Amino acid sequence: MLRGKEERFHGDEKNVHAIFTRMVVALREAFVAEDGQVGDLFALDNANITMEADWTVRNKVCIVTGGNSGIGKEVAAGLAAEGAHVLIGCRDQDKCEIAKRDILSRFHPGVGISGSCTVTCLPLDLSSMESIDTFVDNVRRDSGRCAVLVNNAGVMGLHSSGSEATQDPHFVTNHVGTFRLTEQLLTRTQFAEESRVVTVGSRAHHQGSISIENGRVAGCPKNWYGAYARSKLANCLFTRELQRRQNAEGRHLDAFTVSPGRVNTSIFSNIRPKFVRWVATSLAARVFQTPEQGAQTVLYAATSPTLTGRGGLYLHNCAVARTSRRAQDDDVARALWEATEHLIHGESK
Repeated sequence: MLRGKEERFHGDEKNVHAIFTRMVVALREAFVAEDGQVGDLFALDNANITMEADWTVRNKVCIVTGGNSGIGKEVAAGLAAEGAHVLIGCRDQDKCEIAKRDILSRFHPGVGISGSCTVTCLPLDLSSMESIDTFVDNVRRDSGRCAVLVNNAGVMGLHSSGSEATQDPHFVTNHVGTFRLTEQLLTRTQFAEESRVVTVGSRAHHQGSISIENGRVAGCPKNWYGAYARSKLANCLFTRELQRRQNAEGRHLDAFTVSPGRVNTSIFSNIRPKFVRWVATSLAARVFQTPEQGAQTVLYAATSPTLTGRGGLYLHNCAVARTSRRAQDDDVARALWEATEHLIHGESK
């Protein structure tokens, strides 16, 4: 028993080091200009896709997962301000209703800055395939086709229950759940003819790695930060392969991965032990961006007409940014897509 506690303590020491390292980097980057802008270097070829240049979300259905707090809430508010019909998918419906009232209170009753807006709460748990399918059923029945899907919901700081990818809550929620939701909306023709998928990633993907063996995602990182970084790399690869497939099928869908920057949100609430959580939340409150600031690049990806037909990009600070080399590997992106399909079908049997 004592040995188990010692192992957990040493694991927590590594997490403390990871947290402090990221905080130091954040402080440095708060005063150093972003130099990762690289134009269209990593964009996919969308030359065969033509779309309207006057893209707008006004009077269109926009889905935001995890829109009850943090970045997601501010994204939902920003879309509502543009006159969109916003659907918030999240686990806690009570918190969602509170967020909904706050969002609508920012405008005249029922009226957004650019037209009529609505905000609707729907239950959604991305760690449950059944919950995802029910959510899509509800959207299909009540809301019509979706113009924008913002894959914002995610987890961080959780410990895996075993050594398999399916036992890693970061991989299951942040990647598999996001994949399943997007796939279901696609296969059940719930996207509008012209649409966007915006997945909230992280610059942590630069530290992530993915190994696929025999058609399956192999193993589980030993610490939660490695697991989180892997899930964010998976988000980048998912967007890349999604865009490639949409281009091949001639669909007018633009997919983007967005790094919102380092933002002070409740995502730190799962970090253990308490001391590490206190360090993370205390420093984040002082040096990180506010959720409203963090939402800006997500809203840029969802609403900017200048991004029409430019799907496949990775965005940071409302500009195209550099991904890791691993995030540019088309073979791994394709293999991850197929492995995720296999995982979902296997889990649903």
